[in-house]
Amino acid sequence: MTENNYAFWKGLTAYIIVLYCTFSWNFMDLFLILVSVALVDQFKQLNHRLQAVKGKGMSEWWWTTARADYNCLTDIIEQIDSKISSVVLLSFSVNLYFICIQLLHSFTLKSTPLHTIYFTFSFGFLILRASMVSLFAAKIHEESNLPSSVVLQESQIYLIIAKHGKTVLYSNALTMYC
Repeated sequence: MTENNYAFWKGLTAYIIVLYCTFSWNFMDLFLILVSVALVDQFKQLNHRLQAVKGKGMSEWWWTTARADYNCLTDIIEQIDSKISSVVLLSFSVNLYFICIQLLHSFTLKSTPLHTIYFTFSFGFLILRASMVSLFAAKIHEESNLPSSVVLQESQIYLIIAKHGKTVLYSNALTMYC
């Protein structure tokens, strides 16, 4: 008969490490989602402001201010992206790793219906979580492209300002988290 080498302190240490890793993983994904929501909200505010004056012939000063606000938002996104790009890569890597592990385990027979239900819920939650991080991050790019339509329509009124604005809008193709 073999001897059991289990030690309580080793089990407790492993349990604490697993809890810490799970908390960090959840926090990382939630952090990325919340940062994305905050940045999208800033672009929505700018887009609402631009849509409100669409076709009203605003002054040169107003368009200069709007362009400066857009440039400020793009600078903020570039700074945030440079600071958290490693967190984004880690988040996507961890999510992809666990999706692959879950797919590998999906080929084994489950012993009980409860085990099958747990596996299905766990895998579905994992797919949902990875999808939400991706979709919220992609929304930044989508919202950042909306000001260009208003500026292009108003470009006939203020050609000089709009030319510079169009150049900035097209050259600042925002792709957060890439």
